[in-house]
Amino acid sequence: MHGNLGVDVRLTKAEFSGFGRLANAQINLDHKVVAIVGPNEAGKTTLLNALAYIDNGESLSFVQRSRGVPGDVLDDHVVVRVQYRLNGDDQDAVSHLDLNEKPTELWLSRTAGPSDIGKEIVPAPYKNLATLALALKAFKAAGTDAAIADLEPANPDEDGNADLEPANPDEDGNADLEPANPDEDGNVVEPEQRRASFSIRLKAALDALDLCGELGTEEQAVELDPAAWIGEFDEHGLGGPIRSALEQVQAWIQKGDPTDEVANILWGRSPEILLFSDDHRLLASSYDLTAEIVDTPPAALDNICRMAELSLAELWKAINNGDEGARETLIELANQTLQSKFAQAWNQSNVAAHMKINGVSLEIRIKQDGYAITRFDERSAGLQMFVALVAFLNLRGQAVPPVLLIDEAETHLHIDAQADLVNEFMTQTRAAKIIYTTHSPACLPPDLGTNIRAVVPDPDNGQRSLVEGSFWTKGVGYSPLMLAMGAGAAAFSAARKVVLTEGATEMLLLPSLIKKAIDAQDLDYQVAPGLSEVPVSMYPELDLEGARVAYLVDGDQGGHGLRQALIDAGVPENRIVALGALTLENVLDPESYKQVVVKLINEAARAERVIISDLPDLPAHTTTPWPRTIKGWARSAGHPLPGKRVVASRLVEEGLAIPSPEGIEILKAAHAALSEVLNGGRPEDPARS
Repeated sequence: MHGNLGVDVRLTKAEFSGFGRLANAQINLDHKVVAIVGPNEAGKTTLLNALAYIDNGESLSFVQRSRGVPGDVLDDHVVVRVQYRLNGDDQDAVSHLDLNEKPTELWLSRTAGPSDIGKEIVPAPYKNLATLALALKAFKAAGTDAAIADLEPANPDEDGNADLEPANPDEDGNADLEPANPDEDGNVVEPEQRRASFSIRLKAALDALDLCGELGTEEQAVELDPAAWIGEFDEHGLGGPIRSALEQVQAWIQKGDPTDEVANILWGRSPEILLFSDDHRLLASSYDLTAEIVDTPPAALDNICRMAELSLAELWKAINNGDEGARETLIELANQTLQSKFAQAWNQSNVAAHMKINGVSLEIRIKQDGYAITRFDERSAGLQMFVALVAFLNLRGQAVPPVLLIDEAETHLHIDAQADLVNEFMTQTRAAKIIYTTHSPACLPPDLGTNIRAVVPDPDNGQRSLVEGSFWTKGVGYSPLMLAMGAGAAAFSAARKVVLTEGATEMLLLPSLIKKAIDAQDLDYQVAPGLSEVPVSMYPELDLEGARVAYLVDGDQGGHGLRQALIDAGVPENRIVALGALTLENVLDPESYKQVVVKLINEAARAERVIISDLPDLPAHTTTPWPRTIKGWARSAGHPLPGKRVVASRLVEEGLAIPSPEGIEILKAAHAALSEVLNGGRPEDPARS
């Protein structure tokens, strides 16, 4: 089982090919919580099953393979690939293998037929050529005239031949000399001759080594054949720095391909992808025990009992025998075990499951702070689910958080409970990532721009579906989301406070920035995009996008133009708030903004092309929007840079959507003004005060 060393490896992307309705699709998963929406039968559950397929060891039946695709989906066809991004800790985990380049990505894949998990590392692992270059450099440096002279035979005779003692003389004093390997011309060279020419040949090899030449480092090392030279050093009983350097070169050559070892180490660090089904998730507050339930308990009950080390068979026996002492002892031991295991598994909250037997009914309760006991069904939906989750993970040996898949998360929950559940998703630490499907607008995450993906039917092929992350471009306000969900906007927006902003960047960044500025966990309004993307003729319809709507425009010329267009279209002036900065990016901490820009450029190049100090200054008081400054610099320097939406998304994901001190004050003023609009007040525009 993988995922037992840490949760540094980060699931960021998945690709599907020939998996049911997902004939050719991919999805960005680079967020802690991802909600999957879409019409009925579009393929939301298929998407979760495809992700779970990576780790479940199953194979696809022919019915589960895509139809209507060119050719058949054969057993060896890769149907799912998932990408994990690696960080410094992951790279440190393989640093002892001395790789040529640090790995940045791990890809896991599965084929349609029975197969093991395929593993691919990017960039492909290879032995460190710099290490070999250093060894060759050391060899070259060691070959001084003095070192070569030390290798020459001692006491040459008049003809220049070494005065060598016979090696291994027999009892008559004759040397037992074996002929050496033939030379290049096939002539046998006697040991005396090899010894006499050794230093000359070695110097020639040293001179031939060209560390700056066209021949590659590895090719020169192979051509040098250090093993043969080391053999001659042994043959002549010689040592020294030249030999030591040759041993370093030979050690590099002998080193095996590190690919498999790197892949297995990083796979071992990747979180497991687990489907948390209804059977495991829906833990009831009580179970009336019967012989049938004891023999085949519901999955959630079985999980909690096994975590408690409680034998239902033993408990049932004690109940039927009327043995109250045995029954209470079993329950007491189970509760002690639960208290201990919950304390280890859920140390951020002093909460544990607690059992009580009432006749033949086994009741599940919550024990908090070591003494306060409440009914399980009286606690929040989020707490109930995570009690079930702790038990689910405990049995699977999940020492670290996995990626959790939940289908139809809103099942059996009323609207308030759905919101509570999603809030628990956002704050919990038991899962590294939660990916869930939902039909309910009330079960959506608070930051709509970053956390929602839509699975929608392919208009060109009724048997296929597409995965969309940019559906916000298809309209204004919540309409694109409602279309993606197959729901009516009225069902969603009537109970919500809505801030309509210029575009997706504001929708992505504004919630995080305001929450930091006012030090709040959540906002009581949601942010939707569209003002800068719809025709002026649609402005009168914008009020239909929510029961209580405020409008936020940038403080630059474009924002002023949008403000006037809204007023001209009949939107009351006192419902429009202008940001007290040119753009939302201008309220960011400049170093955090630059840090994300640097990461995106270097990731695209797969090399460290730029550092923060390379970027231009971003002064607080400027007449130029910061995105324009950054874009102009990147273009002139020849660095590809993704659009504002990608930068904004990464700022949020990396936790770098941090306001500057000046930005905090601007955001506080904007929040106060927006809140007054949404609550029925008439604010003074913070940009004009």
